Amino acid sequence: IWRKDAKILSGLDKGKALTEEMLPVGEPIPWDLCNRQGRVVFRKGFVINTAASRERVLGMNLTVADVDTGSADQVATESSAEASLQSHTIVGPLRMIDQLADRISELFIGICKGPLPEAGAIDALMSDVIQLCNAHSDTCLAAVHFNHGRSYQALHGLYSLFLARQLAHRLDYDESRRLSLAGAALTANLGMFEFHDEWASQRGGLTEEQNRIRLDHPVRSVERLSGLGVTDPVWLEIVRQHHEMLDGSGYPRGLSGAQVLEEAMIVGLVDRYLAWVLPRVDRGPTLPAKILQGIYKDADKYGKSLVQQLVKVVGIYPPGTPVELASGELAVVVRRNLEDTAHPLVAVVRQQDDRFSREQPLRDTRENSYRIVEAIIPARGDPHPALMIQTWR
Repeated sequence: IWRKDAKILSGLDKGKALTEEMLPVGEPIPWDLCNRQGRVVFRKGFVINTAASRERVLGMNLTVADVDTGSADQVATESSAEASLQSHTIVGPLRMIDQLADRISELFIGICKGPLPEAGAIDALMSDVIQLCNAHSDTCLAAVHFNHGRSYQALHGLYSLFLARQLAHRLDYDESRRLSLAGAALTANLGMFEFHDEWASQRGGLTEEQNRIRLDHPVRSVERLSGLGVTDPVWLEIVRQHHEMLDGSGYPRGLSGAQVLEEAMIVGLVDRYLAWVLPRVDRGPTLPAKILQGIYKDADKYGKSLVQQLVKVVGIYPPGTPVELASGELAVVVRRNLEDTAHPLVAVVRQQDDRFSREQPLRDTRENSYRIVEAIIPARGDPHPALMIQTWR
């Protein structure tokens, strides 16, 4: 159903050392910068605003990724996904998401390794994430399911906030409660931030020492937040509890029942969902509906009503999901139908005759001729169909 049209626009030259001259303050960087696992930590166009920020980036042992994309005229062909992929790095909410991921990487590395960022930096970042989520809720949810070309450690915090914010909306939390939850969702894994990419790229289980770090990370996250000046007691307690379970099987304190904050259950639930959605080296992609089915089997750990709310937020076919229609067209879900999660709005990217769809017409999947036949997982190495959507709004 899905055919690779062009090579992926990526390449890593490990021979290029990152130097101070390559990172001028106040100017956009001209390359992607990758960590040791080859994951993008800072995307081309990221601006380093201060000398302290440059020192933090230089201390991260990053390498330059050479991306030979050719000219815009060379790649902007009707049948290629590359033109759409490039356009998203210039404008639109997906570009904003990439920029926020860059800011998270820089901020959290500063918290973990120094020098500490300025007071209020987390609040400013969180405010910008919330503003984007409020303005582009469906696109933010779509990004969770296909926009994975970044550092795992940065995307996890960002996408946790996206999902937690939308759950808080469904649960009708007041704004004070939403802000505490948002801060906790963004920073819950701060205590093991510097290890996340390594573990996501590691085959097999964690070592004894890695598992110790994992079990200690809620407490370590609280310590780091307190050291940064975070004083919101609800925010800190959510972080401390975010791996506790209603049945007492969680950690680090083995709390149960009413001892566990509902907000902590939300962060833990979102964490589990993202653990399956975000790519890992030893596990292929899984359809969202199957992930939700697995979580529902353990609903007693999180609370059945809370799991049901997650299902309603994500939907059977969340935005960003490629689907085959009864018409024979290949489409991508672009907007949820909150009253009927089985019938979202989709945009066609390939017609019945396998030609690229220039107009990308919208289809109402409630119509029988455009009903969804099945969700699709792109073949490994193929560009994701969602990258062909010309404009994510």
